[in-house]
Amino acid sequence: MNFNEKLDFLMNLTKTKNSDLAMYTSLDSSYISRLRRGKRNLAKSENYVKYMADYFIKHITESYQRKAVLEALKNSGIINNGSKDTSQILYEWLTDEKEGESKAIEGFLEGFSNFQFKKTENWGTTVSSNKIIKDDVKIYKGIDGKREGVTDFLSLVLEENQPQTLLLFSDESMEWLTGSIAFKDKWKELMIQVILRGNKIKIIHTVSRNLYEMLASISEWMPLYMTGAIEPYYYPRKRDGIFKRTMFIAPNTATLTATGVGNMEDSTINYLVQNIKAVKGMETEFNNYLRLCKPLMKIFNKNSRKEYLDTLSEFEKEQGDIILKTKPLSLATMPLNTANKIISRINYDEKIELKEYIKKRRKIFEENLNNYKFEDIITIPKIEEVKSENVMINFSNILGLEPVYYKKNELIEHLENIKTINDKYNNYNLILEMKDTKKEYCIYCKEDVGVIVSKNEEPFMIFAINEANMTAAFWDFLKGEIESQNYSKDNTDKKLTEYIEKIKQI
Repeated sequence: MNFNEKLDFLMNLTKTKNSDLAMYTSLDSSYISRLRRGKRNLAKSENYVKYMADYFIKHITESYQRKAVLEALKNSGIINNGSKDTSQILYEWLTDEKEGESKAIEGFLEGFSNFQFKKTENWGTTVSSNKIIKDDVKIYKGIDGKREGVTDFLSLVLEENQPQTLLLFSDESMEWLTGSIAFKDKWKELMIQVILRGNKIKIIHTVSRNLYEMLASISEWMPLYMTGAIEPYYYPRKRDGIFKRTMFIAPNTATLTATGVGNMEDSTINYLVQNIKAVKGMETEFNNYLRLCKPLMKIFNKNSRKEYLDTLSEFEKEQGDIILKTKPLSLATMPLNTANKIISRINYDEKIELKEYIKKRRKIFEENLNNYKFEDIITIPKIEEVKSENVMINFSNILGLEPVYYKKNELIEHLENIKTINDKYNNYNLILEMKDTKKEYCIYCKEDVGVIVSKNEEPFMIFAINEANMTAAFWDFLKGEIESQNYSKDNTDKKLTEYIEKIKQI
């Protein structure tokens, strides 16, 4: 459970009103309400959760209440070892999700940064599955059965001469996919073959999974997202999670379906149906559900540069506090005369459009600073990289453009402009990472709006996400990184001044 779900559970269990908890914790009732509904996220620096834990311990007096809480603690892995009081145990349970979310984000970014598209043995050629299933209905039981059913389903798709759009949804446990390395490799091979045949995929992801499962699922699909053949969606409202459903549909071929209760996937029956009337019925059911869903994210590669820039432009028009973490310096802080000098010497046909894009982005950046915070986390280039003019410019590698590098004077101009912005605007906070990082990614997060995660090395890839829980998780992750820096505006200004003077001496 997320923090808001845990809070709601305890408040319902103890019949606590928002006003009662607000009075005990010295918070507003409306703030308690937002926490409870997940409209406000728990920040790492907050200490009111300790008071919440004290309050609930005092109000969990009945045996059924104690039993319910004990069950929740066991399910989450928080177990009383006898060395901590019950209030501390409840506090750790309430706050546990933040550490888990942080690790989930770190794991996702590690995989995202280091991802290389490894071509399989059959990449570039398509092979026949040589597996024709003649049964109108075939039944498979449990997790092993689902693996066999998925294999048969994809094999049937590979037998088709005409491509189609597969419709995929499952809120069952991912154990059937992640629990066997051998099967996962086989699944990836089959999915690549399906896409190579020209098939497209619409998939509804389950965002009610915990964040780790959600990001792990996206990571598993990353090689397939790279092809540009997949449209991911999500259902924005909560479901009770009692009944679990799987719908894998190839509209012209077959459907693999299952319905189970809770986490009893090992006894769930899976049905592979080839009757075309039944398949069309399942297609209608999926599309009715899809109409209630929203796009989970947009995926851009080097073939969708214009679409990405359009999305970025819309994203930047939205108002809100911003955290940007990037290894190349932010394009928004580059002086326009420096940008024009750089553009004049690069090999790019649409130079006028690029100049206008940078000018427009700079204007939006300055307007935003009048009302909203912009926290800019940058990695200072190593001296030897500056000396060899090997510091890459941010826009030069957008989705596969030929990389362009700063000349020393251009870098100094950019850094001095950053210093000017840092001195001029109270809402601009520069956070310097003095240690070099090999993680080549950029995170551009706008609170309550969305997050754009881009990979700066081949294979270039960008995810634009606006799902609320994932956006909040990235925001909290970046906030945690800022807090760990012991940030001070004056100290940062001093470090930047010293660094600029040092590279001037090169």
